[in-house]
Amino acid sequence: MFETTEIAAREFDRLMQDGDHDAAIVHIDQALKLYPNDEWLFFRRCKHQEIAGSTQDAEATWRQYVEKFPDSVSGYRELGRWLADQQRFDEAESLLERTTARFPDDAWAGTAYARVAEITEKWAIAEARFQALAARFPEHHFAHEGWLRSLLGQKKTNDAENLAQACRTEFPAVRFFSQIWADIPMLRFNRYASAQRWEQLWESAPEWVDAADIGSQRYIETLCYYDAQKLCEAALQKAPDNGPLLTRLIDTKLLNRDFSGLEVLLKSWPDNDEQKISALFSALDIARSYEELTRLYTQHLQPLEIPEAALSGAAENRLRHQGPIEASLIDTLTSFDMAEPLWQALLRLRSDTGLDLPQGRVVLPPKTESASASAFERRVGKVFRQFNAWVGDRTLRQYQADLFTSGGISRFGTFLHDYALKGSMAFGHSSTAYAFCKSDDIVWAMTSGHGSGNSIDALYFTATRLLVVTNEAYLGFFESNLSFFDQVSITDIQGSTADAPILLIGHNNYAHFMWNELPGLLLLKTLNPIPTLKQALLYEPYGPQEWLFGTALKERPAHTTFSPELYFYASAIVVSAEAKAEIIRLSELNSSSLEPVPQASLRLWISLRLMYRHAVNQLDYLLALAQEVNDRGIDCDLMLDGLSLPWDIDIGDRYPGTDKLRQNGDDVSRLALSLIEKLNARNLSHIKVYDYTASDLCTATVAAGYANAYICNQGTQQHKIGWIHDRPGLIHTNKMFSMTAPSGEWVQTQCDGRSEAVVMPEYLIADCDSGNERQDLPAFRDYAFADPVEAAKWSVDMLIHLSNLAT
Repeated sequence: MFETTEIAAREFDRLMQDGDHDAAIVHIDQALKLYPNDEWLFFRRCKHQEIAGSTQDAEATWRQYVEKFPDSVSGYRELGRWLADQQRFDEAESLLERTTARFPDDAWAGTAYARVAEITEKWAIAEARFQALAARFPEHHFAHEGWLRSLLGQKKTNDAENLAQACRTEFPAVRFFSQIWADIPMLRFNRYASAQRWEQLWESAPEWVDAADIGSQRYIETLCYYDAQKLCEAALQKAPDNGPLLTRLIDTKLLNRDFSGLEVLLKSWPDNDEQKISALFSALDIARSYEELTRLYTQHLQPLEIPEAALSGAAENRLRHQGPIEASLIDTLTSFDMAEPLWQALLRLRSDTGLDLPQGRVVLPPKTESASASAFERRVGKVFRQFNAWVGDRTLRQYQADLFTSGGISRFGTFLHDYALKGSMAFGHSSTAYAFCKSDDIVWAMTSGHGSGNSIDALYFTATRLLVVTNEAYLGFFESNLSFFDQVSITDIQGSTADAPILLIGHNNYAHFMWNELPGLLLLKTLNPIPTLKQALLYEPYGPQEWLFGTALKERPAHTTFSPELYFYASAIVVSAEAKAEIIRLSELNSSSLEPVPQASLRLWISLRLMYRHAVNQLDYLLALAQEVNDRGIDCDLMLDGLSLPWDIDIGDRYPGTDKLRQNGDDVSRLALSLIEKLNARNLSHIKVYDYTASDLCTATVAAGYANAYICNQGTQQHKIGWIHDRPGLIHTNKMFSMTAPSGEWVQTQCDGRSEAVVMPEYLIADCDSGNERQDLPAFRDYAFADPVEAAKWSVDMLIHLSNLAT
């Protein structure tokens, strides 16, 4: 019946693969009658009983295997594995321990023995077993996999990361190690760093399309839509038929308002008219002008040649679930020579332009375009989405580009389309509100300030005193300023006509300038301004800059007073590569001499701070840090950073309270001198100190470029190096903040670069009573190092780890 055992084995394997277990057992029993002493046929019978038989039958068969082939390691090894699978761990442990002693040269027996400790989560024992196994069988990658899992089980993240990185090189074909390496930043709550690693994996192995898919999804989760789009576009060049990547690319292009090549992408989608129409309607919904809507239809919808019935049905279904659309948009759409059934469906769902206003305060849900949102939420939410859309990669808001290029704000397709823009009001620290008026109603569209990229985050309906905000966190801020808007009556602005826009330039905090303004200003230089544009230069932290956007104003704009002029900033939420280069150029142009410069193998930038948000025992920590570095024999230049004053600190009255700032800077410099004296007394041969605490902002920025790592408090001083120079670093902050936001993700997503920032874990931080008047605010709270020596040891370990990753 069976000419060879190989033929019998192949037939059995085929039957098992087809799921015909009954035929398979008959077949293997017949084969064993012919070849009763063939070990691998008997092995297959044991596997059959394990899969298709009872527990008792499986155990009996494996024990028969051991008895029948007593000199074969396979029976002992497989019986031990089976016992562990049945959670009979003591029996498995005992059997496999004896097996590894008897068969020391069998890597798989050692693997099964180590796996028992892993399954029972005896991580330290598992680590020791797998590590010894990897040393004995260095080419057995399963030993390294178990070693890596045991490290992760003990939360030894750094050791796991180092091992994963080494194994990626040693076993390039085993993707397990690359997957772990790419996902380890998730254990530090840093999805952005993980996205970058998945992108690196795809770049090194373009055939690994799933790596690009995972990376793009992680970018989207961190709102880095341009990064996601670029990755999808690059990956699709290698795998043009990949459906998930194609879908993600279309989604990100719509999020980025990038309609180029949309019809080509939609045509390459699987034949699903409803899906294509849904994507096109999403595009039509975000069109910001009649011209753009026309272009979208003629260039992207018509070429799809979708049947009229499908187009009409999809349109009606979409509008039924997403609510009525604006009458102005319907009127515009019906002017096209399009499929009649579509427009009949649209016209049946045409709505009144009035809003059914709720009362009091409304906090909008995160996704106002979803079917679960109310009609009011969808229609108001569209205003926020349209005004706040990005031009470029998080570098300029759409309403700001409108003001710069046309002198107004496009309201096409929103409920504000027939409201007139009358003027604006500056309020808060750097917020602006825009007044839209119709008959006896004023709607104020308010920005939340620099930190959010001056996004419009509130609408205030003065007639009913209804306040709508995009986030509950903003509610208190906007409510505290409503009295200024209540004082403006409809008669005050009805006869007003919006005047020329005024671009406000500069922020008194240099971090906000580099992060929230400079990228937008650089993008504005590529656009054509309206001839009547004016500009008001408020601050120049990095030196004189001639923006030449429009007529320069010598006086600052009025505050908390309605003006027919339209104030606006160029706003961003990312330090672009262009902004980094500009900061470095300006700093080098306006800095003082830095000779000599640091040259040690570890050039460590250290922030000293005495204002709010500082460690009260920072001196003890830094002494312990220097001692730890010295004891490990690491040559280190400690580069001390303090309160860096901006270039324009002495120009007019730009900066109130300069005496207080200078006093704080002097106090930090005295703290630095005290640290240096104590370090000198210890005679640490591997430590050299460079004191930049008295340097101005430009000089300190240039000096930071010589560092190759940093340790900074959370906030502005970290941004001085972390957002300008691509260096790895550590951030320490108060316990309240490190518990709720234990990640460097936010810091990293705000700048173009690949170096990861790691937040010191909260167990190393303690609360303190410093007399800080802002102690109840997480972002300003002072703190202490719970054990400065332990914190120092952790810091050096992490710095070495990050430095190894960077090389």
